[in-house]
Amino acid sequence: MKYWNWTTTLGATLFAASALLAGCGDKAAPPANAPQAKAAPADAEQQQIEKYNIYVDVSNNLRTSFQQAREEYIAQQVPLLQAKAPLSSLRIQNDILIDRSAKKLDTAAAIGAPLPEIDESAKAFSAALSSCCRR
Repeated sequence: MKYWNWTTTLGATLFAASALLAGCGDKAAPPANAPQAKAAPADAEQQQIEKYNIYVDVSNNLRTSFQQAREEYIAQQVPLLQAKAPLSSLRIQNDILIDRSAKKLDTAAAIGAPLPEIDESAKAFSAALSSCCRR
């Protein structure tokens, strides 16, 4: 009786293993058109998400508007620079953030997926930032 249980168990195990292995690798190759058709919209959507995230990153890094920074500069720093007395304090805008923001906006503009509600404004803003920092 022990012999019968052993052979039955072995037979059932071999049958189950062969059934499991028979199901592996039987997938037919998908048609050449199907993956590309699905990949293109997903890729375009991924590019739009990446582009939008770059725009959000630039927006989050701007702590004050450039108009406000300019007005503060004119109100606070220009009088110090025009005075004949020696400077006791001076604030300089961080050009690195301006340059990085312009580069990020240019990177976003180079991404092919269109975001028409943002793209034109971002290009104009990048051009203004770039012209602001030319030396």
